Amino acid sequence: MTHQDYKNIIIVGASIGGHTLVNQLYPGLPADYRILLVEALEFAFYPIAAFRAATVPGWENKITVPLTHDRVFPAGSQHQVLAPNKLMECKASSVVLQHPFEGSTEVPFWRCVIATGATQQQPMVPDLSSTEEEYKTHLRQNQKELREVRDVVIIGGGAVGIEFAGDIRCINSKTNITIIHPRSGLLEPTPLDPIPASTTTVPSYSSPPVDPRFSQTLEGHCLKLDISLIFQDRVVIPEPKDVDSADEGEWKGEYGKQHGTKEVSSTNDGSIFNGQYYAIGDVCNAPGFKAARGAFVGAFSAAANIKAEIKGKSLTKFSPGLQGLGIPVGHDEGAIMVTLPWIGNWVFGSTLIGLQRGKTLVR
Repeated sequence: MTHQDYKNIIIVGASIGGHTLVNQLYPGLPADYRILLVEALEFAFYPIAAFRAATVPGWENKITVPLTHDRVFPAGSQHQVLAPNKLMECKASSVVLQHPFEGSTEVPFWRCVIATGATQQQPMVPDLSSTEEEYKTHLRQNQKELREVRDVVIIGGGAVGIEFAGDIRCINSKTNITIIHPRSGLLEPTPLDPIPASTTTVPSYSSPPVDPRFSQTLEGHCLKLDISLIFQDRVVIPEPKDVDSADEGEWKGEYGKQHGTKEVSSTNDGSIFNGQYYAIGDVCNAPGFKAARGAFVGAFSAAANIKAEIKGKSLTKFSPGLQGLGIPVGHDEGAIMVTLPWIGNWVFGSTLIGLQRGKTLVR
């Protein structure tokens, strides 16, 4: 079969969601369908362990592997890994890549899935121009700096800020660590069980509400580790013009890779994203916590619907399913919140999170 005969399923992003989708799709896929996994990096990495790798020597060697065909697909498979390569433009039935594939940078598809994850700075996500060794070097530099630093200010008491603060404390007992958070408690505390127990729908995809007992448990662990908490306050980000005269190497007022927020809608009439594109994981505004489990659920749902389309069957509306979030605070403490249908919220303490994530960082 020539490459013109394949119905390409392009998956953009070898993220947790992207990898999971690949694993769910390729077994049993008809021979005339082909998966093309496009990834900007030359390597795959495990973001769940990024903070551990940024603090504990040796962990930088545990979270990356070269992203090659034989690591993703069986030998002799028609499917392909295109890495490193970047998505440059989306069209109605094709995408434009940075580097050519099969003689052209424009690659046609039958379906395209965007699974790029969230835009984040290192160490959580490698710079997209990094090699595997450059990322490891960056992590080793983080380890050195965090062992020696005297003061750490973390802007945001969400899951990322809490976990990073705990990991820093485990390797530096003397530094002053402060989390500044605009809410009344860590994460998004709300009244007990504000959502009817018969549904798993949450009102916000960016910051779903959590049981206040979950926030309070995490706050207790932070205070136990001498991590200071400042609530209902914000940090003023200085304008670049105010810091241009600072010393070389000082912060220039930029705290992200992209200014502003862009939203792509598939509901507008005539939108190229209406029907032939899917989105999963952090890049998608589906309900649920933006954590690894959410990417897994999104990938399973997308795989089921793509298979249904191939068979000419009807699609299934996405549901986040069982809502749960586990956050370690250091290597030994933490908490898990689970929302069970008809029952409500349950909060579990350090023993369970320690077994699940604290030591091995498996989620």
